[in-house]
Amino acid sequence: MENPKYMTTSEFAERIGVHPQTLRKWDKNGTLKAHHKTPSGRRCYTEEQALEFLNETGMSENMPE
Repeated sequence: MENPKYMTTSEFAERIGVHPQTLRKWDKNGTLKAHHKTPSGRRCYTEEQALEFLNETGMSENMPE
């Protein structure tokens, strides 16, 4: 099984089209939890989570640059 590449909060926020602070809020209230947190507390997300979010919300996978 291949190890996923993890995205930072900023990378993931850009990928799904929201502000990084929105992701921090969602993680805190349980709306969209990070895949995991590093020992230092940094949130890590996966491409699979991005695709799932975009699919569930009906947002385009190919967000404008």
